[in-house]
Amino acid sequence: MTRYIRTADDGRITDTQTDQPAGDDWIEISELAYLSDAAPDGHEAIRYYKPEAEEPDDGWGIESETLGKQFVEA
Repeated sequence: MTRYIRTADDGRITDTQTDQPAGDDWIEISELAYLSDAAPDGHEAIRYYKPEAEEPDDGWGIESETLGKQFVEA
């Protein structure tokens, strides 16, 4: 299964689509588990497309080859 993502200038994922959208500013992703909003209790997840993002100083909370999540207190 594939999803399509759109990112902000800092690599943060701002939108996801299940069907291929029109336009060339969408990125095809197959690592769906890392697209969820799941986070530890009391935290929220911020999802990033790693090729366009800077790694956080304390590292990624969880990551795949192309996606990274940072967990911040809610």
